[in-house]
Amino acid sequence: SDILVFVALALPCWLVGYILGVARRVETQPYPVVALFWMLLGCWLGAVPFAGSLSFPLYAALHVIVLTIIIPLGIYVHIEFPRRPWPTTWERRAKLVLCGTITTLTAGALTIIWVMKPRPLFIVSALSDILLLGVLILFLASGFMLWTAHGRTTIAHVQRQIRIIGVACSIATVGWLLLNIIPALMSSSDASPLSYANLVALPIPLAYLVVGLSNDLYRLDRLIRIALSHVLALFMLALGVIGGSFVLNEQSPSQLLWVILVGVLLYRPIQLFCYRRIGLERLGIQRYQPLNTAVARAAVELDERDVWEACDQGLAETFDDPPRALYRYIPDDAQFHLWSAYRLPHLPSKLQVQQLEAALRERPNVRFSRDLADAVQRTQLAQDEMGLLDYQGIVLWCPLLNAHQQLLGVVVLGQQPNHDAYRPEDLTALQSFVNTLGLAFANSYALQRVRSRGQQSVHCYSTCRKSRMPRRPRFPTGSTTRWSTARYGPTWPQLMIAGSTATRV
Repeated sequence: SDILVFVALALPCWLVGYILGVARRVETQPYPVVALFWMLLGCWLGAVPFAGSLSFPLYAALHVIVLTIIIPLGIYVHIEFPRRPWPTTWERRAKLVLCGTITTLTAGALTIIWVMKPRPLFIVSALSDILLLGVLILFLASGFMLWTAHGRTTIAHVQRQIRIIGVACSIATVGWLLLNIIPALMSSSDASPLSYANLVALPIPLAYLVVGLSNDLYRLDRLIRIALSHVLALFMLALGVIGGSFVLNEQSPSQLLWVILVGVLLYRPIQLFCYRRIGLERLGIQRYQPLNTAVARAAVELDERDVWEACDQGLAETFDDPPRALYRYIPDDAQFHLWSAYRLPHLPSKLQVQQLEAALRERPNVRFSRDLADAVQRTQLAQDEMGLLDYQGIVLWCPLLNAHQQLLGVVVLGQQPNHDAYRPEDLTALQSFVNTLGLAFANSYALQRVRSRGQQSVHCYSTCRKSRMPRRPRFPTGSTTRWSTARYGPTWPQLMIAGSTATRV
């Protein structure tokens, strides 16, 4: 049974060391220290069950090795993996601390063995309890380092890696404390490390294995966080029920039932509280609440500037302020003009979308740049179209279409600041967003045309009215100015005489 336990622990360690140090299927940079630790731990776990029966001095030497080398190295590997930005001075200091710790512990152990010359049986019995405490310190230090580093990184994938490994370290810490440390303190006999209780450390290599193999940890991370919210809610309710049962003087069944009923009623609010504290509200439907609010506001606005201001704010709040730009179609010169740009420099100010227009009208409207590049014939593209299609900062294309499938504009989005990928649910939300935005721009353009036609009608009416009004003569001012018929026209008496003469005729 002990052999099966250690084999179950050693195999994941070997796989993690191979993946991170040899295969490197996910990460582009190697992790030699991390791979060395996991392979060394796998060798130690594979040798421990056989060393006790083959050579007791070797068994004692393995206990010394795990305390002096493996445990300090296990704490240090959480600086190397998951990969996150560290100052160069911090990395150098961490390596110096690691080398100094291993050197000090090894020199101290060898000095004690050289001076005292203890028997191997005494070494094993003395180091058994210290080994249990050292493994607990390893779990606690690893979890503390991971949770501390979680707030220092802004990359979503690295944050998910840290959360998954941190949860595994927390589970291993609680299990090791309950199944190994507490029984060893309560029992007079020495607690043997060769037991099924050692399997509580299995979640850590499994977490490393999953993190090393998977490129996308979004669904697993969400599932773990939901389960963690339920576990925290159950733990808080259990503490409340136990505390309520102790507070009541008479522990009658009816009172206990009332306490349990109150706990059941409070479970959902407590679970929602834990849900929000863990940060899961940004993973569900509420993630798109700012975008939906912007869509609702854009649907009732008629001014183009107000419409884009609302939509721009919704995009910034939903996707962590990504780079974005808007091209609007101007009918006067039949070109797309750069309306707004944020963190996308050197974009063309004007664009003639000829070949791209047919591809942008196809369903689905929201498309990735690589999919759009595969759908068009690059040989027929204009130079400005080719430059915008090959722009490195653009990830998503969101065309704005009216009810007649006419292209009114294009919204382009860049990579999110946390380097997270756009998911299918994000594309669905953006599809509804661009449909509403296209309708809002169509209504705004129609209103502008109505206003322009109204202004033209008023101008034409005023012009016609001025042309039909009789011309009033201008009389000279001043006593010295003489009247000139050739300059100012006939006088009123002359007009009256001419009119009466014409009437008689």
